[in-house]
Amino acid sequence: MTSKLFVFLATLATLTTAFKLPANLADGAYEVTINPSTGAEEMITIPIANSTSVPAPPKPSRLQRRVNWPSGTEPKCANNFFWEVDFYELSYNGFYQACEYHFKRGDKLKDKRAVFVKSGSSVSYMCNYSSKGNPCSPEEWWDAVDKVARQCSTGRDGWRQGGHLSIPSWKKTYGFENSDADFC
Repeated sequence: MTSKLFVFLATLATLTTAFKLPANLADGAYEVTINPSTGAEEMITIPIANSTSVPAPPKPSRLQRRVNWPSGTEPKCANNFFWEVDFYELSYNGFYQACEYHFKRGDKLKDKRAVFVKSGSSVSYMCNYSSKGNPCSPEEWWDAVDKVARQCSTGRDGWRQGGHLSIPSWKKTYGFENSDADFC
């Protein structure tokens, strides 16, 4: 019985990954993975411009690009809040830039990796669980943000509830959370 429980827990650990950002991590774009040998998080910085250099297109143009999500896709609200200004100052546009210019060229995010942008109290991210890799799509990101924002509350006085859009059949997740929360 003990060996079956160990095998189950070991299997569960390989299928799920939770990343926790270091408290002193500077605002910016990153890719993170778990080193299979050591179990430690490994991060690389993704160069992006500042939030005003290449802003994401305005909302009306994004609404014309709805994604045909597969069945089983659903928004989930997190048990955390972040300052909405932090999200829109860098995290939102920064994620657009990181996704558009570093992954949309046909590159795929490798298994058990996440690309994320941290800005103050917020983090925006895409997590990949597919061994074949997954592309990061700005169109998917925008639509995911909209679906989650409609499901989760804005809170009070400029705070927004975190959440994510889980896409099980594509083995990926898009979300935004408080930068102190675990994600993926």
